[in-house]
Parts: sequence; structure tokens; C-alpha cells
Amino acid sequence: MFSSEAWLANSGSSFYNGVATQSLRFDDGGSPYLTKTFSAGTSTGSGATCTFSCWIKRTTISNADQWFFTAGSSSPAWLIGFRANDNLAFGDDDGNPFVTVTSRVFRDTSAWYHIVLRVKTSETANADKYKFYVNGELQATTFSGSPANTLFGTNVIHNIGRYPTGSAYFDGYMSDLNFVDGLALDHTNFGEAKNGVWIPKEPDVSDYGTNGFRLAFNSSDFNESGSAMTDPYGSGTNVPDDDVADASGSGNHFSVGGLVTSDFGMIDSPENNFCTLNPNIRPYT
Repeated sequence: MFSSEAWLANSGSSFYNGVATQSLRFDDGGSPYLTKTFSAGTSTGSGATCTFSCWIKRTTISNADQWFFTAGSSSPAWLIGFRANDNLAFGDDDGNPFVTVTSRVFRDTSAWYHIVLRVKTSETANADKYKFYVNGELQATTFSGSPANTLFGTNVIHNIGRYPTGSAYFDGYMSDLNFVDGLALDHTNFGEAKNGVWIPKEPDVSDYGTNGFRLAFNSSDFNESGSAMTDPYGSGTNVPDDDVADASGSGNHFSVGGLVTSDFGMIDSPENNFCTLNPNIRPYT
């Protein structure tokens, strides 16, 4: 099993690839989120084929849902995140069971998890349509229903870090978030094994698609200048005020809510993991 639990802060620079060296901090007390509504849906099946990849570190384990990527303004909305029982889940909330839920729970607040969801609804079996990988390992999942499409990549509101109507906020850190619109890619396109550890690598993505994006969350990516700034990733589309730059070069920048400059560029990252006390381990009293 590939792991990140033993990663130490300020480890040797030669071990990592220099890909995910900073992160974005989400403090659910401030209702933080990123949001974007695309101008049009894709021409390749409205998100029926897509890939989500992100490095995530939780800071709070609670009895409530925490969603880190959602599409849709209200029910039905499509969601990726941690359910109240700490399983990973992907699916819709239109009064129906979720499409897929992991058997494994995720309660380690000292570890970075690399989470990849691969969606390819043209496949026959549910296990091939929806695949969760965590730190390089395919996850055992249970399935309920088999819809033909998702809302991801369509012309509806997309949120990072919350439920669409402004609840179930994520609490923790994110680094190197990728959404590939129109391609179902393997986890090895975003990470690799080295000495028994799963580490970030430069994404191997030939085309992010019409509504695809990459959010690196570097300190220079958030524009809080009061006016549009030149896109640091060269898309030719300027980054509006209070937006975070799309590092894919596609110009799909995201607006910011409940976040400030100091939340960006955090040095606690997948390549520089800081020690964190685990609230699940309590001393005897």
C-alpha cells in the first residue's frame, strides 16, 4: 500500500518532483469555496467521460458531509467528497443513493491523500465506469444505480470546497487539483510510486478539454489586486479580480469566496508534509 503517513517536513528535495509544493487552506469556519459556471456544456457527452485528481489533507473529522467538488445549483447536484461516515462518495443527491461509495474510511488528519476519480460511462460494468484511486490504489466500492451522465463539465455552477447551496464545507488543505473534461485517465497520469511512497508528478494530460482546468494553488495564483491581471500560465485570458488562475492554460479561472491571500501558497503540501496531531488518538484519562 502506498502511503504518505511517514512523510516528514523539509525532506530531501531530490526525492520529489517539485510539482505540488504549495496548497490552499480551507477553514470551514469562514465558509471557504471556489466557484465557476461554464458558458457552455461540452460537445463530447456532457461530462460522461472525465477525470478528477487532487491531493487532499483533512483537518477535521466530523459527523457531517464534507464535499470538495460539486456541480449543480441544487438537487439534483453531483458531488465528490467525504460522507458523514468518512467514506469517499461520488454521485447525485436527487433523492437517490450515491453512485459509488468506498468501503474504506479516511480519518487520518496527518496524511495527504491523492484522490483520483475516473468516470467513463461508456463502459459496461459499474466497476469500470466509476473508479476511485487513493495514493495509487484502486478502492473497493459499492454501487447504487448507473446514470448515463454527470453534471461535471456542463454549463452549471461548479464549486470546490462546499455543497452547491452553501453548506457541508470542506475543512483542510488541497493541492494540485485537476479536472480533465472528456478523457478518462489513469491515476498514473498524476502520480507515481517511489521507494514505496506515492508522490505527485507533472500531470500527463494531452488535452484538458473545453471545461477542464488545473488549480495549482501557488501563492501567486490568487488575484486580489482590484483589477484583472495577466494570466501567469499564458492562456491569453486575464485573471479577474478575486479569481484564482487556471494552471492548465485553458483560462478557466475560478472565483473565490471566504478565502484570503494568506490561505494560498501554504507550505504544508504533498511534498512537504507537516506533523499534525491526530484527534482520533486520545490519551488515557
